[in-house]
Amino acid sequence: MIYLSEYNVEAYRGVSGLELHELGDVNIITGGNNSGKSSVLESLMLLKNTDDISNVLAVSDIRNSNYMLENRITKFNSFIYLFNAAEPEKRIAVNGILKNKPVSFELKGGFRRVNVPYRPNMDEMTEFRGNITSRYGDEKNNSPVRLNELINIRNSIKKPENISIRYISPSQHISGRVFDKTVNEPYYKEAVIKALGLFDKNIVDIIYRKDENNSHLTEYVHNRISGLMPVSCMGDGVKKLLSAANGIVSSKQGILLIDDIDTSLQSEYFDDIFCFVVRLCMKFKIQLFASVRSKEALKSFLNSQAYDKNADSDDPIRVIRLEKKDGKTTADVIKGSIAYSM
Repeated sequence: MIYLSEYNVEAYRGVSGLELHELGDVNIITGGNNSGKSSVLESLMLLKNTDDISNVLAVSDIRNSNYMLENRITKFNSFIYLFNAAEPEKRIAVNGILKNKPVSFELKGGFRRVNVPYRPNMDEMTEFRGNITSRYGDEKNNSPVRLNELINIRNSIKKPENISIRYISPSQHISGRVFDKTVNEPYYKEAVIKALGLFDKNIVDIIYRKDENNSHLTEYVHNRISGLMPVSCMGDGVKKLLSAANGIVSSKQGILLIDDIDTSLQSEYFDDIFCFVVRLCMKFKIQLFASVRSKEALKSFLNSQAYDKNADSDDPIRVIRLEKKDGKTTADVIKGSIAYSM
């Protein structure tokens, strides 16, 4: 299901001037280090709600939230790093065609030092002042924005969303809660258990159970030979598969973004796992955007379509190759069948 048919990033972190046309049901993003793969995926989250500053703050905190609490920077400092430091004008801007409607988001403004009255040990601080200009279909909005470390804005998005969009980071599988949505969906649960058989054919169930020492529910994998094993003690491959499947369940009839989907997985499992991901996304009308690091992962996504047998059928896959040229981000968007034959 193609919800987003076109997407352009005018300015976001280090990405600028990017144009993506004729997107597909499954969009695989490739490119070298620092080509902007993660930034493009993160920027897509801005379309979730184009008229709510709390959504911008949630996007700005994606990378920061992967760290231990003691190593995190403040939410306001995370917001600062959304902008390209080399550009004098502080601006974030994306636009596209979403559900056949024009959609756009622009945040523009500047930072300044301001006085802090009645605050011990703090005479000045940095503050951002600007405006959000947004559009979704015929609805256009403009609202002022004022942010600093003393202004508390909740990360919960209160305004209606344009579309459901979920982002899965490269390290999300190690943070826990990797099947909280899956466990209550019989079809998904059965499919996930079958996929886990790639790692161990004796895995027969995934369940929640209260630990003896506390009241928290803990995720377990049930193995017919070794019994119950906490997911936290399993290998990264199992956690990665569970996290991806959980993201699919949470993204029904929406957009799913998976960053570095091939990390923590052995290449021998690529064909089966990526075919599983593509099949479920298409069955439940999810448009997938996934970045990959390896050529083997890209090939496995292409193998999911059996192009040798169905060369004339509709092609759901697009391969997006990113490259930095003269300070701009360029992309070739190629049909999967063409990429398969190259």
